[in-house]
Amino acid sequence: MKSHIRVLVVDDHEIVRQGLLRMLDREQDIKVVGVCADAEEAFADLKSLLPDIIVMDSQMPGTDGIQATWRLKRNGLSYDGDVIVLAESSDHMTEAMEAGASGYLLKDVKCDELTQAIRRVYQKAHPTHAGGLVGAVEMVISPSVSLAQSVRFTAQVEKALEATVVAAVGSPVGGSAITITLTPSPLESIVSRLEDLADVEAVEEGKLPKDVFGFLRKFRVGSKVGSSRPKRLLVDLRLA
Repeated sequence: MKSHIRVLVVDDHEIVRQGLLRMLDREQDIKVVGVCADAEEAFADLKSLLPDIIVMDSQMPGTDGIQATWRLKRNGLSYDGDVIVLAESSDHMTEAMEAGASGYLLKDVKCDELTQAIRRVYQKAHPTHAGGLVGAVEMVISPSVSLAQSVRFTAQVEKALEATVVAAVGSPVGGSAITITLTPSPLESIVSRLEDLADVEAVEEGKLPKDVFGFLRKFRVGSKVGSSRPKRLLVDLRLA
């Protein structure tokens, strides 16, 4: 990982912009390269700021965060970095992911959960374990789990399995789905190691629900998993 992850903050409320700036500037490996009040300002500053990740409000006057993400990733601007959308609720998660967002978090997310999400998104685009990957695991988490708990669980999985997150997406019907790649580690031990995590109630192998599999397939273009068939696990977390 390079010395700093370059982040652009986009939000129409100054108090939120300044709060995110102070929050992220405390991190040694994250550098806020700019703050913008709306999407058009962000579009104009992209070439000069060169952010790795844009953290953007979902609801803004004019071009909202999801429309802006679509334009950045799918329609015209060809932005090579990633977008994390901050929202009041999970209502527009599917729209954000279809627009090309790499992350979707609620605005009440804690500081460490936001910084963990930024690092995971960046690591996905700049994998550090590319030479040692031996397999992929796809986990589906119940839709009753909050986004904050899903973020915390993902961090636990990365540490316990020495894993790198490839994708973390969500479906309101099927729940959150996380695809990870593994460093050399016996695949057979994954279930037992997951069951040992504090947040995990139960783990079972199985097929993904059809709606989740179709939803995930949209985001697998260019995935580090490629055409391999990942091990699929259904994970129940303890409700907070």
